[in-house]
Amino acid sequence: MKTVDFPSYTVGPGALEELGRVCAPLGTRVLAVGGKTALDKAMPGLRRGAEAGGLTLLGPLWYGGDCTAAAIADVSARAADRGAQVVLGVGGGKAIDTAKAAADRLELPFVSAPTISATCAAMTDLSVTYDGRGVFAGFHFCKRPPAHALIDLDVIAGAPARYLRAGMGDAVAKHYEAAAAMEGDLPPYESVLGRAVSAACVSPILTYGARALADCKAGKSTPALEQVALASIVSTGLVSLLVEEEYNGAAAHALFYGLTLLPHIEEQFLHGDVVAYGVLVQLALLGHPDLGKIQAFFRGLGCPTRAADLGLTLDRQALAPVLASTLAQPDLRHYPHPLTPDSLWGALLAVDAL
Repeated sequence: MKTVDFPSYTVGPGALEELGRVCAPLGTRVLAVGGKTALDKAMPGLRRGAEAGGLTLLGPLWYGGDCTAAAIADVSARAADRGAQVVLGVGGGKAIDTAKAAADRLELPFVSAPTISATCAAMTDLSVTYDGRGVFAGFHFCKRPPAHALIDLDVIAGAPARYLRAGMGDAVAKHYEAAAAMEGDLPPYESVLGRAVSAACVSPILTYGARALADCKAGKSTPALEQVALASIVSTGLVSLLVEEEYNGAAAHALFYGLTLLPHIEEQFLHGDVVAYGVLVQLALLGHPDLGKIQAFFRGLGCPTRAADLGLTLDRQALAPVLASTLAQPDLRHYPHPLTPDSLWGALLAVDAL
């Protein structure tokens, strides 16, 4: 038996001011947890929304800087101490994932307020955790997804455009990974539906991505920006909720997690930018006909499209631990194509040869 729960969402300029309407049925004591800059940008709108809805807005509480087991435990304890009835995650993926996992531990409703369009964390029922050194540690699977996501386009338009760009890389990966992981299977209905939805992770981005990036650089909330934000946050989130876990990732994300062994990856690059490079590697592994098209699109956005763009030298001995870690990642346990260190290395070389 399978139950699929979907979060609802509000999108548009000023969406944060809908906090009262959204949270009132869930609880009146709402703890805002997030990144420092994100909270600074979002709190004025959230306070207006809380006041209009008769809520007590607790915090703001900094999430700790990384989604680690220690940070999740700390936020859980502080939320319990303050008598929170609802946890509100504000910021990017790591902030939202920390707050989400804390709410899950306390069995409290969770609402997300993404301040950047960089990942689908605002809609999904899992949190990606790290070990405190920036190395991928695992997944925290929540019992349910967020109750609602408040996607304020004014806030997203005011964020650095590189986050929007990274979100596009992450979203495009969702389609190619889900499709590749399902090859040769007879997936259940929900996964078939998720694969169909995944097309909406690519088409709007290829159509509106360049325009949306220019609008974001100009600080403008526009229809193009909305299309890209919804593809990056909502469409990708719905795919994650619909497909079976073994279809929820493939070589692009596995390579990202493998590359986190290198400290400079987490320190210098955004998740979605590294995943964009991983998409190219996966397409090269499969000999996919879209490789040239997607590489040209990513290059136009400014995403990494070769090893040097990520500060990597293609030295097989130096990258051997990365190759081994990539092949051991959970995202490749169900991968239907044979993968070896040789084939993965060959795909890295092929992407650079383009």
